Amino acid sequence: MNNSNENNGTNENMENFMEEIEKSMNKFYPGDIVTGTVMDINDKEVVLNLGYKSDGIIPKEELSSDPLISPKDFMEIGDTVEVYIIKLDDGEGNVLVSKKRVDAEKGWEVLEIAFENKDSVEVEVQNEVKGGLIGYSHGIRCFIPASHISNRYTKDLSQFVGNTYDAEIIDFDKRRNKAVLSRKNLLLAERNKQKEALLEDLEVGKIFTGKVTQIKDFGVFIDLGGIDGLLHISEMSWGKIDQPSELYSLGDEVEVQIIAVDKDRERISLSKKNLTENPWSEIENKYGKGDVVEGKIVKLLDFGVFVELEPGVDGLVHVSEISNQHVKKPSDVLNVGDEITVEILSVDKENKRISLSMKALLEDEKKDEEEEKNKDPKETSQNENPQEHSVNDDPITIGDIFNQNKEENEES
Repeated sequence: MNNSNENNGTNENMENFMEEIEKSMNKFYPGDIVTGTVMDINDKEVVLNLGYKSDGIIPKEELSSDPLISPKDFMEIGDTVEVYIIKLDDGEGNVLVSKKRVDAEKGWEVLEIAFENKDSVEVEVQNEVKGGLIGYSHGIRCFIPASHISNRYTKDLSQFVGNTYDAEIIDFDKRRNKAVLSRKNLLLAERNKQKEALLEDLEVGKIFTGKVTQIKDFGVFIDLGGIDGLLHISEMSWGKIDQPSELYSLGDEVEVQIIAVDKDRERISLSKKNLTENPWSEIENKYGKGDVVEGKIVKLLDFGVFVELEPGVDGLVHVSEISNQHVKKPSDVLNVGDEITVEILSVDKENKRISLSMKALLEDEKKDEEEEKNKDPKETSQNENPQEHSVNDDPITIGDIFNQNKEENEES
């Protein structure tokens, strides 16, 4: 009988002891935000001491809004963490908690304040989706439309994935979990500041280095650091250029000189050729009357052909100087791109004109032939063995080529 009373007393004491322990423990309810200490970490979950009769478990999917984050990379044993209680019993006797929901609540508060104050936020771009990019800012999933990732049209959005940018919140609705960001607005604002400073510094004659941003048939646009200037095709080189793309590609860095500025209309004209030597400056030292030179035909007109002797230096062969035979139109016997040999008749540096002649060379050849015919037969016989001479040994003259071209054109 005494033993029975003693056992009952012991049980009562144990129950009282357990009740006291439970009273000393925290009382939690679903929806509460509580603090726990990290006890263990693995690839799938984080175990917390909540000061409760059961441990708290943070599954990987409740750790962060970022699916790429690993629990081991996210926190360490001994860290103190605020969590949201989802269930008091996850089916295995543990308390199911979420850090992601706490962070999201705080993140929404941060974004809401930034939206109201028009402050920028930092966003990490994680992946490309239809119409734009997905990024995370303060744990909140945000959308960046394709048209708002840059202040210039960008077809390839993949180049932004993995990078972190400052952005402005342009649409916000916490109830719908909606946050839309724009990087373009900040870039435009920064560009406007740079533009104002640059316009103050722009003067004709100054030299700048910029990047090619657009390529057109008439020239290229170059960003000088906040404002674009136009490098017209006529200012790219002293020589003839058919397409700007022959010289430049998008992103190329180019050193240019300012040749005109309209600050009110924000128009800037640039020159590249001004930074190189004008080929006409020393033209008299390069070419003189009577010189025989080679060049390429670059233009055919009814009154003659223009021949490029070097980039930036063209000479004219008048139609009357093409041949000692009548030529109605230069295009009857010559073509653009033909490499020809000409004699210089005159050089006019002041007006940048060089007169050329093909006929002069034909006449020189004719004189040589006549001189050859008038030689003493004895001299000819001493210098040449008639038995070894054949028709094929006669030199081909410019006149021969002309006659051949003429016959071919008449046949066609």
